[in-house]
Amino acid sequence: MHRRPPGLGATALLGLGLLALLLRLPGLDRSLWYDELFTLTQFARSIGDAATRQIAANNHPLASLLACAASSVSQGEVGLRLPFVFLGALGVVALAWVTSAWVDRRTGLVAGALLAVAPAHVLVSQQVRGYAGALLASAIVLGCFLATLRARPWGGDRLALPGLVLALGLGAWSHATALAVAPGLIVLALAAPSLHLASRRGRRRALGGLAGGVALSALLYAPMLARLLGFVWRHGLLVEVATPLAPGPLEVGQLGEVLGGGSALLAGLLPPLAVLGAVALLRSRRTRLVGLTLLVPVLSAAALLALRPLGYPRFFLFLLPALLVLAGHGLVAAAGRRPWIALGLCVCLAPATAEVRRAAGEELMDYRGAVRLAAARATALGTGVVGAGPGAELLAVYDPHVRVAEDRFVGSVVIVPLPGWLLTPAAPRELLYGGAFADPVVLPGREGHVVVFAPRSE
Repeated sequence: MHRRPPGLGATALLGLGLLALLLRLPGLDRSLWYDELFTLTQFARSIGDAATRQIAANNHPLASLLACAASSVSQGEVGLRLPFVFLGALGVVALAWVTSAWVDRRTGLVAGALLAVAPAHVLVSQQVRGYAGALLASAIVLGCFLATLRARPWGGDRLALPGLVLALGLGAWSHATALAVAPGLIVLALAAPSLHLASRRGRRRALGGLAGGVALSALLYAPMLARLLGFVWRHGLLVEVATPLAPGPLEVGQLGEVLGGGSALLAGLLPPLAVLGAVALLRSRRTRLVGLTLLVPVLSAAALLALRPLGYPRFFLFLLPALLVLAGHGLVAAAGRRPWIALGLCVCLAPATAEVRRAAGEELMDYRGAVRLAAARATALGTGVVGAGPGAELLAVYDPHVRVAEDRFVGSVVIVPLPGWLLTPAAPRELLYGGAFADPVVLPGREGHVVVFAPRSE
């Protein structure tokens, strides 16, 4: 009979949660960037907009509902982002709890610590978007799937089946990539009895939970599903579109941005540790099902790469929790009972914490700074401020006096939030870079730059 080891205690889980929370507080006061501003202006104005409105596949409904609630209390960057910081910290606790229950306590502690300091997870936990919620749900899905497949109560209760339904459905409602693991989990559930890893009753429970989660996500998305699928069809998100503002196809190299978050050392350390952890789990019959379950997100990411859809590196975030569990177990397996496991953990954490500290003050996209700079220039020159190109309408969040224009802005200070627009035929590139405007000021950001043009003073 499969017996799970006792999980981490409340003190260890609380410590991991506090560590995650503290690491996610620096940088909360950064300027809101394009996606966050789009969420606030288009979807977070009311509950109805959050739950039913869809524009350019950019609405993460559950995140929009949280943003709607947060904006009723605070209009500042910190207040708007705090709910997502708490979701990120809870994701760390959930992963440590699930891992300690199904693998062992040391692996749970290491996996939780790795996720707490993971630069990519810290970053998305500070954004008014759906990634933090989806990652929290991903950890719960893994634990509930194992519990339903084993057909045993988890933690002394019978909440595993409804937990799987809710976690998968709400995770997908937070961000659709949370559904990427569903096909792989279905295949694993179907094969588990033949592999002597689960009973037929467990298979029925797991398949029922997965089906319920997919159905719940479809129900929640129902008011906007037609518009969402229509956008995907019309804009060819599964084929390459050559425009300056379109993302390129997903590639293997982008996985490094998710694993390392800017640290090449961390991105290089995690994959071999994950391979070691997967081998260790698969070799033991007690943990073989756990190992196969953790490999599902990895294989799902490989399948996504094979399809080569258009997208951003953050679309791979769904594999991060499972991969960090594998890497954590690889570190534990390599150390055995020797005390230098702490040294190995420090080697893994050092590049992550250094990257998190370095990135804390960096802007993702400095709308606020651009508006302040433009206003100061406009006051000195006795003129006004206009925004040009895609995203220009979002500048009004930081200054309602900024007007949007596409052609009549000679003599004004011009803000271009998405400089890629300047490479399109619709952009007056020659005018902006000609004699009427001084050299532009570029405000750099990790997700994109913002450019400010000021007219030449006579």
